[in-house]
Amino acid sequence: MLKKYDADYILVFTVFNQEGKWHPQLSFGDEGKWMWMARISGQRYGWNETEFGSYNNETNQWEWNERGKNTMIYKLMTYGRHEWSKKNLAGGIPSGEEPVTLKYFKPVRFFGIENTLSDNPYGGIFPMVCLYQVDWEAYYHDYPNG
Repeated sequence: MLKKYDADYILVFTVFNQEGKWHPQLSFGDEGKWMWMARISGQRYGWNETEFGSYNNETNQWEWNERGKNTMIYKLMTYGRHEWSKKNLAGGIPSGEEPVTLKYFKPVRFFGIENTLSDNPYGGIFPMVCLYQVDWEAYYHDYPNG
């Protein structure tokens, strides 16, 4: 899709708590919207967001499955959130989470990464806008015919 629209950049918006984790009540960003996008677009193909994970009622958290963790939206939201966590949390990325590697995207700028636990300008929630550049060179290296 990025190739079709000649995109060079992609922007994601994510919101998380002071532990560096997404929280169901903080689904203001793409972590809350992607489910609706999957549900609406998936109607055409007979699937919905449950193809990518499930909601755990005990933890009140969405739990991504392996397919979900391989989506572009997951990787881009998580990479930015992990960069904030590495800068602000003693343990680095939140426990139980695996680091994300970006293959076809280069971080350009993370707006909101400067907000620290002591600043806390948004009362315990941390919004971030993450700008990435598409790495077309890496993409065409792996897919020479596009």
